[in-house]
Amino acid sequence: MGGFGGGNHQTIITNTTVEVVVPRTVVPAIYGEDGGCLRQIREISDAKIIINDPKPGAKETLIIISGTPEQTHAAQSLIQAFVICETEAS
Repeated sequence: MGGFGGGNHQTIITNTTVEVVVPRTVVPAIYGEDGGCLRQIREISDAKIIINDPKPGAKETLIIISGTPEQTHAAQSLIQAFVICETEAS
């Protein structure tokens, strides 16, 4: 039986996008050596992560995370951990 099911099916959010603004100074730590940290964040969370190039003179950088709600939440949490570690270290 194909087509669209009816009845008691719940709507499931399959994809969401989150924008996160981080201090420009923590971006190198998020990338890691040869992009290793960012690669691990992507592997652990399974989210798509795009780090935009900051405008000249900007103090912050925009990071766009997309995936399922669980994936975006995991990626956001991991990035936030890097931000906290870097700001406490400086």
